[in-house]
Amino acid sequence: MQIAIVGTFQTGKSTLTNCLLDDCLAHVGIGLPTTHMLNYYQKSGNDDGLVLCRDKTGRCVRKASLSGFRKDPRVPPETTWIMHELPERKCLAEHMLVDTPGLDSCGVDASTDNKVTADVIQESDCVILVLPNTQLSEPMRKIVLPQIRDAHKPLIAVMNCMPSGFAAASANPKSRQNLNTACQLGEDLRCEGLLPCRIGGDGEMPVLPCNVAWWWVSRGRTLGEHFLDEQMQEVFDTRRAEVANCFPGRSVPGNDELAEMSNLLPLIAVLSTPSALQKSAEAAWKRGNSAMGHDQLRSALSARLKVRSEPQPVLSPLERLRRDLLRRMGVEK
Repeated sequence: MQIAIVGTFQTGKSTLTNCLLDDCLAHVGIGLPTTHMLNYYQKSGNDDGLVLCRDKTGRCVRKASLSGFRKDPRVPPETTWIMHELPERKCLAEHMLVDTPGLDSCGVDASTDNKVTADVIQESDCVILVLPNTQLSEPMRKIVLPQIRDAHKPLIAVMNCMPSGFAAASANPKSRQNLNTACQLGEDLRCEGLLPCRIGGDGEMPVLPCNVAWWWVSRGRTLGEHFLDEQMQEVFDTRRAEVANCFPGRSVPGNDELAEMSNLLPLIAVLSTPSALQKSAEAAWKRGNSAMGHDQLRSALSARLKVRSEPQPVLSPLERLRRDLLRRMGVEK
């Protein structure tokens, strides 16, 4: 199953991707849009891993082993998407993750980013929507949510709790402030015609409050040697300092405790269990059907999440492009 990670820029999509991969491959930044190309992550057939950089025609412009890419992460300027084949990643056992450009970003790449992400939403089987711990913004309502709703895809909503000023409670996923905000966001999504999968956590809320920076920092000791460049190391150090500010007057919790406090474990558990996501999506459909009567959503979910006796191969973006071109030429139906 292909799962697209989407949202507006600077909400923590790439950091969440790193958390799910238990790695530091997705580029992260502070303040400005960072991701301007598609990054696909799927399981590898060997122990070394592989990174393929491709241009808009699908031509491979760089091929490197995973270890070689860590040593030299430069990407050719004509690259439009990258396929990362990674060994031994729990969340990639049954799924392929896609880290997308932020919707409603700024600069010359904004319209292209929106188009690229919209296309990925259409071709994916499930969407993880990353929200900030605030009210839904107008760009979110007008740009992001309609695309997800019109695509009729199973939805997982994650609220990334980020510190606001000196309010340490705003960073704690289980604070009363964030639990109330998550409940309100769930109601707002329902009013927009979206019913996310309930994937666990406190009371199985439709929007999962979590702090992706806390999880990422908790993995710092094992990830320290895997940073692609100095910029990522600097961003990680900044996040680590922010985490320390979230616990004034006391020491930062240990790695295991901080990971538990991040509240990201329910999402990782769902993505690591083959049948868990299907069950959550089916339950979301039942609630949506009884509350809203979306027959089209029902048929789409049933078709996409039907249990098969044998695992189906995941088509690469290049193969999907080839088949799309053949269909347009009338060679294939």
